[in-house]
Amino acid sequence: MGYHKRHITNEQVKDLYLKGGSQMVIDRYTTGVESVSTEPGLSLIISNMINDSEDTLLTEVDLNKAINDRIRLELGI
Repeated sequence: MGYHKRHITNEQVKDLYLKGGSQMVIDRYTTGVESVSTEPGLSLIISNMINDSEDTLLTEVDLNKAINDRIRLELGI
């Protein structure tokens, strides 16, 4: 068995969001992975939001909305 790690870039976050919305972005960070590394910027911000949501018990709806709002701000929509 291997250790599943994933590197997520800012561009990947934007592309995933445009293809499948905030849930697709969340799944990229959380599904089938044991470790995530990010570059500075949007991908790191989203990682922190997901990790903070686990600590503060944000609902999935709140997390999706927060991620949606942040990415839309980054994309200028």
